[in-house]
Amino acid sequence: RAPWRDYVDSLTEIYRDRRDAMLDALADHFPRQAEWTRPGGGLFIWATLPDFIDTTDLLARALRENVAFVPGEAAYLDGRGRSSMRLNFSASESDAIREGIRRIGEVVTEQVKLYGTLTGEHQAVEAPVPMAEVVEMPTPAERRRGAR
Repeated sequence: RAPWRDYVDSLTEIYRDRRDAMLDALADHFPRQAEWTRPGGGLFIWATLPDFIDTTDLLARALRENVAFVPGEAAYLDGRGRSSMRLNFSASESDAIREGIRRIGEVVTEQVKLYGTLTGEHQAVEAPVPMAEVVEMPTPAERRRGAR
């Protein structure tokens, strides 16, 4: 077996653990209205928040908590993605990922509560049952088959 395969296997294990730490933290700290992907590959999770939350505005608040994400609108040219965010799990250890998601979750929950106060439409903010709102992503092989 080539040494590079062992290296790739070790990276796969590291990133799987980090992905799973982020998925668990999302289930623990994001409000019930949030949805997110469960990637079968790659280094990012795509999370979508309630429509009334603009993640570009939310980023400024999150930065004050020393945590960041990429607002979803940056992924589109037509203005879509305003309530979505891209979360990277490749560059941080699992404990830091959990803490970062906890901080983002607090900021999101604060916005959900504020919206309820302003509109009288009180939203349930408790976290969903773990994995309840996760959107399964197709594997690379499934994507290739679908493209044919």
